[in-house]
Amino acid sequence: SSDLDAEKNLDLVLRAWEKAMTDLKSFAVEIDRTTLDKALQTKDDFKGYALYVKGATKDAGSRARIELYKTTNAKVYEKYICTGTYLYEYSPGNNLVRIHNMPQTKQGAQQESFLSFLFGMGADQAKTRYEMNYAGSDVHYHYVLIKPRMAHDKNDFSEARLSLLRANNLPAQMWYLQPNRSEIT
Repeated sequence: SSDLDAEKNLDLVLRAWEKAMTDLKSFAVEIDRTTLDKALQTKDDFKGYALYVKGATKDAGSRARIELYKTTNAKVYEKYICTGTYLYEYSPGNNLVRIHNMPQTKQGAQQESFLSFLFGMGADQAKTRYEMNYAGSDVHYHYVLIKPRMAHDKNDFSEARLSLLRANNLPAQMWYLQPNRSEIT
């Protein structure tokens, strides 16, 4: 019965998350990212923001911008701008801008990375691609544990935890463990 309840709760939470992400037209959010590099015994903290606007039509690409600055040195930063057609990756340390073509299909976007599942993958697709388990909830959040099934995902992460706000079912926090044992929150 406990396993059935956990599966039912997972389905309810994932369906609510899918609806919240489908209904989402735009957002602006502050970001705090911490990377714990286990091999080097270092911790890096970045702060910044993300902006997102869904494409006006089904065929129009979504637009996004992410800027993160190292808390101890604002000259060290990461910046990404997505125009819907291209992803511009700014690499200030190399005085370089990399331009990546964006996948033209929803399925292509889903293959890009683990984090892409937050913005375009349905509940059933996520359960197929990842091993997902409902890890309970508290007053503010639902928790979902995630493990990769596919080899290319196993290159990106070993395990993850998604925290969804109970109030609106939108992501509040993503934690994941990389294969080298480094953690990113």
